[in-house]
Amino acid sequence: MKKDSQMTEDEQKISEKEIQDLTDSYIKKIDQITEAKQKEILEI
Repeated sequence: MKKDSQMTEDEQKISEKEIQDLTDSYIKKIDQITEAKQKEILEI
């Protein structure tokens, strides 16, 4: 599959890092929302 790719290895690694950074960012946001919702539920 890599042989057919038009991306260089460096471009692929940079893209993978950007995707991982975005994933980590959204996981952090989801964790914050979940924590806030749990506090809200415990108050009721």
